[in-house]
Amino acid sequence: MNIFVSYTTRNNEVTTDSLVDFSNKINAYGKVFIDLLDNNSTDKQERIINELEKSDLLILIKSLSSLNSEWVKFELETANKLKIPVIEFLVEDLRNLTKEKIGQIIDSYNR
Repeated sequence: MNIFVSYTTRNNEVTTDSLVDFSNKINAYGKVFIDLLDNNSTDKQERIINELEKSDLLILIKSLSSLNSEWVKFELETANKLKIPVIEFLVEDLRNLTKEKIGQIIDSYNR
C-alpha cells in the first residue's frame, strides 16, 4: 500500500522530528511518502503530485496551519477526486499514538 502523508510545517506544529517519528510508526503498513523526508527530486512539486496520484491512502496530519495551507487543500481535493481514502490524525495526538493503534486504523481502510 502506498501511503501519502499530508501536513504543513508552518508555525512549527509539525517538525522534522515528529515526521520521522510518525514515519517510523507507519512504515510497517506500506510505502510511505512524506515530502520533507522523501522528496529529493529537482522538481519537488511534480514529485508530490506523482506520489499522491499513486497513493492508496492519504493521511492528514491535521493542525490549524494545515487547514489554511493551499498545498494541503490541493492534496485533499486531489485525493477526493481520485477516491483515495483519507485518515486524519490531530497533530497534538501524534506523539501518543502507538504503532499498533495507527495500524488498526490503517487496516480498517485497507479492506
